[in-house]
Amino acid sequence: DGAVVVAPTATVMDAPIPVVAVDPHTGKSGTSTIEADNVGGARAATEYLIALGHRRIAHVRGREDLVSASLREQGYREALDAAGIPFDPALVRVGGYRAAETTDAARELLTLPDRPTALFSANDLSAIRVMEVAAQLGLLVPQDVSVVGFDNVPEAANATPPLTTVAQPLHEMGAEAVRLLLGLLSGAVTEEHLHVPATLVVRGSTAPPAT
Repeated sequence: DGAVVVAPTATVMDAPIPVVAVDPHTGKSGTSTIEADNVGGARAATEYLIALGHRRIAHVRGREDLVSASLREQGYREALDAAGIPFDPALVRVGGYRAAETTDAARELLTLPDRPTALFSANDLSAIRVMEVAAQLGLLVPQDVSVVGFDNVPEAANATPPLTTVAQPLHEMGAEAVRLLLGLLSGAVTEEHLHVPATLVVRGSTAPPAT
């Protein structure tokens, strides 16, 4: 009768049945959608690093064709702007949301002559890879560089050190998707686009910059 489609990397085509897209590839469309507050979550992550005293904060962004990656970079840039920290394009690299693609990006950022003291990665897999590259370069996390991710995947809590990250409320998103779909099927809802809060989870990968 209807479908809930988890579509972070696919476009939801027109369908003859009601469809709710979770984390859609292209953002809002004619399909009802549910997504975490990517801008707000990224802003909170960057604001936290700024509050710790960091000023040179790098960003490993996600796939260039995905709306979520653009929104997370937007939140990062908004936090810098609000704090009066000029945006430096030299501190941004594409990691593609994948650990393998993050390797070169992390190495480039962490070997800059004036390397960043903190790094916000657009997802946890990239952030964990950043910490691995840092270790290969002889850098300590968080003593030499603080790292923050996004998603709060199970691997984040088990990383070394445990990763500070932004949690997406996956259970709430799933429940809201079903609620929306039932509303579409009953005719009570025609189209709706929901943003659910994303919250910062502080763990051991972040600390004030070394003096």
